[in-house]
Amino acid sequence: MELLEQLQKLKSELERQAIEKNEPCHILDVQYYTNITFDEIEGKEQPLFLVEKEVNGEIKRELQMGNTVIGEFAEDNVLIMKPGYWNKELMILIKPRGVTPSSLRELEETQRGREVRKATKIVHNQKQAHKDKEEAKQEELDRSETIANRTNAKDIEIDLYKKITTDKTFADLVPEVKEKQLKTVKIRRIDATKFEFYGQTQAGEEVILESLKTTEGTNPTKEITRIGANGEVETDQVFMMVQNKRGTNEQNGNEGFTVDIEAGVPKVAYYRRTRDNDYMTVPVNLKNTNQKRTDKEVQRVAEKTRNPSINEEIQKAQNRLDKQEMTTLENIDDNPDNDCPKTQEEYEKALIEEAVKRCKISEKGFRRILEKERKEGEPIEESIERVEDEINEQAIGR
Repeated sequence: MELLEQLQKLKSELERQAIEKNEPCHILDVQYYTNITFDEIEGKEQPLFLVEKEVNGEIKRELQMGNTVIGEFAEDNVLIMKPGYWNKELMILIKPRGVTPSSLRELEETQRGREVRKATKIVHNQKQAHKDKEEAKQEELDRSETIANRTNAKDIEIDLYKKITTDKTFADLVPEVKEKQLKTVKIRRIDATKFEFYGQTQAGEEVILESLKTTEGTNPTKEITRIGANGEVETDQVFMMVQNKRGTNEQNGNEGFTVDIEAGVPKVAYYRRTRDNDYMTVPVNLKNTNQKRTDKEVQRVAEKTRNPSINEEIQKAQNRLDKQEMTTLENIDDNPDNDCPKTQEEYEKALIEEAVKRCKISEKGFRRILEKERKEGEPIEESIERVEDEINEQAIGR
């Protein structure tokens, strides 16, 4: 066991014992000197620790061999041995002479420094990766500008009759399709970042869908919460948004479509917007791509009659995506029993690590209390908050 882990374990154990005894005690530091033995014949060695703690507002320093307190330093720095160890005082004073103790507090500060440097490096790498992605996207746009006037045969065709929500297709969501009796609807690039939706009538006439209007002032790399066909959830960026001016939503502009480019091919999604101007999208099936069929649960999220407000899903998703690159729809729905183990474990680990730093306690100690106190079916956020409150209350009472 590494020294840092050993000292953290001892500190957690001492804090646990104090809580069980209802003794107001706050461990300030644990220092390791060396291994000693009181029996030269048997030769069994035990670690020698100096424990510094605050009891009722007073600082106390205790000498501890293994798990046994063998002495205490008085205010004048005089070592007072416990009964049974009076004749060992000289050995105790001589044995650690010249030894620089290893301090838990200093070791943790060193570790935090390493973690900060590691986190800084990760953030730098993420920023660089984002920059590389943007540069690659721009290169893709530059290469694609030359095909702005490509022929209709190369335009992407929307599957008008595959369900986007549980009960509505593209033709249902955009009434203009049925009103003008369009047999096809395609997307055509008109410049580097803009596309247009156009349809073809039964007579072969080309018409622009007038009800789909480009959102004015929209950032061409607007961030949205994207739900993939299989329920994967991540933050994505899109090139263009169009409002569905005559859609099925009660308030214009709260639904529409986004267009982005992936591997040189446009991809389309149906969006819903909250009053806070947050967006969530689900896929729109295209005819001439290898796009996967959208899961029923993904369609349900987008269905307004079953899910009038998407605020809760977006908020849950954003909370998780602040701590992990991707999560799943199961982890942001109302059913706690269907969470995806892999992404849920990653999310819980991030929450616990943040709580541990706030409480200034070892992760093992925190997890031990969390495991003991967590209620069945209780959200992990509420469990962690309750354990934090309990630890803080104990700290205030010390």
